[in-house]
Amino acid sequence: MVERSSMSQDEKKKKNGDDMKEVLDGLKAEIGKMQRQAFEKGLPVVIIFEGWDTYGMPEKVNRFIRAIDPRGYRLHFTNKPNEYEKDMPFIWPYFVRMPVKGSIAVFDRSWYFRLVDDYYDTEKRSEFEDRMNDARMLEEQHAAEGWVFVKLFLDLGKKELRRRVEKEEKKGVCNSDEVLEGDYADDYDDVQPIWKEVMQATSSQYAPWHIINDEDEDRVMEQVFRTVLDSVRPYLENRGVMPVCQKNGRKGKKSGLEGIDLNRSLDQKDYRKELEDLQDRLKGLQCILKEKERSVVLVFEGWDAAGKGGTIIRLTQELNPRGYRVAPIGAPNDWEKRHHYLWRFYKTMPRIGEMTIFDRSWYGRVLVERVEGFATSDQWCRAYSEINQMEKMMGKAGAITIKFWLEIDEATQLQRFQEREKDPDKQWKISEDDWRNRSRRADYLPAVEEMLERTDTEDAPWVIVPGNDKYYGRVAILKAVVERLEDELD
Repeated sequence: MVERSSMSQDEKKKKNGDDMKEVLDGLKAEIGKMQRQAFEKGLPVVIIFEGWDTYGMPEKVNRFIRAIDPRGYRLHFTNKPNEYEKDMPFIWPYFVRMPVKGSIAVFDRSWYFRLVDDYYDTEKRSEFEDRMNDARMLEEQHAAEGWVFVKLFLDLGKKELRRRVEKEEKKGVCNSDEVLEGDYADDYDDVQPIWKEVMQATSSQYAPWHIINDEDEDRVMEQVFRTVLDSVRPYLENRGVMPVCQKNGRKGKKSGLEGIDLNRSLDQKDYRKELEDLQDRLKGLQCILKEKERSVVLVFEGWDAAGKGGTIIRLTQELNPRGYRVAPIGAPNDWEKRHHYLWRFYKTMPRIGEMTIFDRSWYGRVLVERVEGFATSDQWCRAYSEINQMEKMMGKAGAITIKFWLEIDEATQLQRFQEREKDPDKQWKISEDDWRNRSRRADYLPAVEEMLERTDTEDAPWVIVPGNDKYYGRVAILKAVVERLEDELD
């Protein structure tokens, strides 16, 4: 739904001079109070300013942020992406800038400006539609976790826009490329339909667009303040609209764990020969990632002591450390808990030409957080689709994603646990939590199976690896990586 804010002529006449100042001062006080309440409640708020008036936008944004405590908000200005952002998925710069719980993010133009601006320049329809999907994904995923979105479009007619641009150009003030970028005064008729389509396609119950159409600066600010207050208050009072988790159940296909042959093995001589060959091929493939405009995401999951760390050591042995990163994932810290649960993983995604190797990953949401009760049933049931959406988005941006589940039987795990306890150099690898998790294997198994069933996709397939024999498991994983990259980069 797109909501249009307007006032009658009688109302406009009443709001002038001292009366308007009094009204605005009262609204500013209410905005400040709202910010403090949001902080106390841990409510994150995203406020987006979009519109036609490039010259007037900074003034309106500045008038708004002066009403709130600078310790509790961050202002983000969106223009053309920098070199790093060009190497990342379209929505990445904005996902990582989402506010922490209890704070406010104000966007002086946002992902919507970039979406419209790029489409107007390139006319790439498929990319345009993918990016609208990414925008909906960002907002829906955050709204489901309690983020509030207030999307404002400050509208102006074509004649008024042209008049303001000409007036400011004559003044010769603040006419840098950054400010002029995207005023569209000369292209209004071509760009207006794009904005209309975008707002219709991305307006939802939990993130509606609000169109403010008024030429008077004070009346515009009154409507901005009122719209923000009317949008945030329901969430402060626990009446806000949030997306509903659709519990679709399992896909109905097999997880792949049944029937896996854990007795597969490889002798040391063959292991060393194959390992050396695969490492050499992988080193060569790393060198052409940038040329092919691709990145690599490798995910390692599996039972404790299944061999994830040892395999990662062999996988990276011959790689250039400037081009890869190993991301060991543990429990989120206090700062990470104030973000969306996927935020910390977005932060470590690779740019074009690079590789990130996750030693455990976002799948903790549907494994340990599910089993141990750290996530509600709604949260972990939503996570399957949220994860699939993220991995699909990464694929469209050039990422090659391969996910490994290392499977070992209980006897092998017990043997490795005991070996770690006896070896002083490996005792740091074993803890009470490992023993406790081992005792709950029966609780974890259904979660593992559902994860494998519901997140095995064309964009990011699971590879289940028999890990009782470490030599076999390591070679199987390197072979899967090399063969997939050779196929993708050919």
